[in-house]
Amino acid sequence: MLKKIGNTLVDILFFIVIIFAIVMIMLSVNSDNNGIATLFGYIPFSIQTGSMEPTIMTGDLIIVKQAEDNSDLKQDDIISFFALEEKTKIIKTHRIIEVKKNGAMTSYVTKGDNNTGIDEIEVAPGDIIGKYTGTRIAKLGSIYDFLNSKYGFLICIIVPLFIFFVYQIYKFIILIIEMKNDGKKTVKTEE
Repeated sequence: MLKKIGNTLVDILFFIVIIFAIVMIMLSVNSDNNGIATLFGYIPFSIQTGSMEPTIMTGDLIIVKQAEDNSDLKQDDIISFFALEEKTKIIKTHRIIEVKKNGAMTSYVTKGDNNTGIDEIEVAPGDIIGKYTGTRIAKLGSIYDFLNSKYGFLICIIVPLFIFFVYQIYKFIILIIEMKNDGKKTVKTEE
């Protein structure tokens, strides 16, 4: 009985690892040219700085709805967007503090809640990745970053899947041995 419960728990654990691996692989496969991973129109982001604290904390994982039409963006929305910082393209998640319209052109003035000043460069609609959905999972961003690294993927996804595969082969061999032993017992009792 205890062995059966242990086997069931191991199977459940490995099932969770497999589901998690599938999600991580889908995110990797669905990455665009900029390395943005989407899953059904939603994007997970790991927060690297404290610029949005206390609304969003460093190390949090947030979910952003992919931008399709930016016409509905308004003041106080939180958006993730591409920005240049020291000639490096980065992703920021800041609050819109003003929507500027100049004829057909629209731009967004943004600011981190924890920053003293506004962002130097206004955000163009083409640089917007998406709008923050309000979903935030504390400290999961650090784990997400680790899983996206080569070592994290190897340690947390590949190795457990390999162990699961070996374990399933072991269970299959044990089942075959038990079936053979049951067959020999049946043949002996019939004589």
